[in-house]
Amino acid sequence: MIDVKQAVKIARDYVTGLYGDEAENLMLEETEMSEDGRYWLITVGFDTKQPAEVNPLVPMADRRLILPRYLRAYKLVRLNAENGAVEAMKNREL
Repeated sequence: MIDVKQAVKIARDYVTGLYGDEAENLMLEETEMSEDGRYWLITVGFDTKQPAEVNPLVPMADRRLILPRYLRAYKLVRLNAENGAVEAMKNREL
């Protein structure tokens, strides 16, 4: 059985392998063991290249002060808790 640290490393490596440089500011967001103990559910987040929407009523000079500048993507990676195999990855909606 793999522990949570191993599961996080596998999930991070998996997402980095798929997205490469597109996964800027990759961070661990959540970890959870499934209720039946068969899976690690690891959520990682990263900044995308897509600009965040800015309220058009904000004056142009003030828009640079508004954060975040890019949208954040969240991926839920499901790992087999016994052997660490990645079994699924999907978008994690907030």
